[in-house]
Amino acid sequence: MAAVANSGSPVGGSMRPVTPGSESRSVLRSAGMNMLASSKETASSRTSVNDTPAEPEDDTVKKLLKEDSVTSLSVTDAKPTEKEKETSMSESSTRPSSSTSPEVELDVFVRRKSNLRSRKLTIDTKISSLITEKSEEGKYVQASHPAAELCTPGTVVSVWGKTTDQDAYQPFFGGKSLNFDGVGKFGDLHHDIGVHCQRGQKPHAPNQDDFFVLQKEGWLMCGVADGHGQCGHDVSRFVQENLPQFVIKHFVTDKEDWRTSASSAFSDVTEKMKKDIPSKCSESGATASVVLIKHDESDSGFMHVHSAFVGDSTIVYARRKNDASWEVAMESENHRPDREDELKRIKAAGGEVMISSDPKNPSRLRVPSGDMAMSRALGDIDAHAHGLIAEPQFPDPIEMKDDAQHLILICSDGVWDVIEPKEAVTIVSKFAADDSQRAAERLAAKAQSRWQQQETSPGVIDDITVILIRPRVSLSSLAPREGRLSLSSVPESLASS
Repeated sequence: MAAVANSGSPVGGSMRPVTPGSESRSVLRSAGMNMLASSKETASSRTSVNDTPAEPEDDTVKKLLKEDSVTSLSVTDAKPTEKEKETSMSESSTRPSSSTSPEVELDVFVRRKSNLRSRKLTIDTKISSLITEKSEEGKYVQASHPAAELCTPGTVVSVWGKTTDQDAYQPFFGGKSLNFDGVGKFGDLHHDIGVHCQRGQKPHAPNQDDFFVLQKEGWLMCGVADGHGQCGHDVSRFVQENLPQFVIKHFVTDKEDWRTSASSAFSDVTEKMKKDIPSKCSESGATASVVLIKHDESDSGFMHVHSAFVGDSTIVYARRKNDASWEVAMESENHRPDREDELKRIKAAGGEVMISSDPKNPSRLRVPSGDMAMSRALGDIDAHAHGLIAEPQFPDPIEMKDDAQHLILICSDGVWDVIEPKEAVTIVSKFAADDSQRAAERLAAKAQSRWQQQETSPGVIDDITVILIRPRVSLSSLAPREGRLSLSSVPESLASS
């Protein structure tokens, strides 16, 4: 994110052309090849997250696609043996027809590499499938979030970022590893949620974004932290592990009102940070955006959305009534140094703002260790003397009634720097609520593409994080959905392997 001038943060993106592999097409030379290539392309598009998936024209391919995704097409002059079928599963394995064969016979083979492509996904069903198939082992790890112990008795379902010393060597645009817990209850998530976090293209920095999703009976809390500065990834990790603990302590345990609870939690994190990681938080920091969805304690039974934030990881709430278009009803206002109220506050505190009219070079708070493009953040302790504060701002609470559909987006500025909230809502709302994971991944892919099309500082693209929530808003809608794949059916021994 673009926060500290000397941190190598992006102010735009660069073109990275993507050239898809074409090995299997290079050997297709017979008269039926054009039809085969077209069938393969349409099959591939069906398994993607494009907004309007194409239907294959070939009847044989269409029939097989109903069973699973087509991943290999082979041209043969005779029916292959079972052994040959097994070896033909590779995407690049193709065999040209014999020159003596009077006609070309097309055999289409199906490889069931993963069943993720054949159904809708939310973050819980995706993790469930990967665990069951033992796919991407090590990337999804069962571990309890530090806040879980504050929620006893009861089970806390959690998904949260996993950080290791090897993150600096992760490929550009690689997805962040994550921890999860609450295996027996995972499939009972009351809301449809999609989560995606990926590294950008900053050669000397790991992914500095982090996130958390925590749920207990009666409430759901999600948050995004976007680090900046040399140790921004350490600060964002500290925030995502500690901020939920303090919010739960004040709001859930001590039953304080939301604003008092969140203000105290942000303050507590700042003080703990000074004690636990003083050298890392002195000249590095992180944004923090938190959303809490909780039952109304009145007879209405509806959910309320409470939120708090510092920085520029924008929170967006949208709703849709009947067949009307989606409406962006709430958008958190980023903490920029040149925002009228923030500029006035900074000057009153003795700080100085360098004003800019160039959108690629935003106005900055003057700080000796590195000017900042935001006026509030967690960490950045040295900037407090120059007008930076960690006091959160609170959008008005939202009541989600059952006469409308609702969605909430919490994203780092890797999304918002290149996509406007209304367009983001349009992108994710094209997916069904129970396909929220694909919707989140699609939005992240669109943001990455936009970065790559921009002219920016050499080769720099921001990290991208998306949390999408499609709430089920009334008490009557909170029963687990029929037929929904659940981790409750996954043995504990398998989930922890």
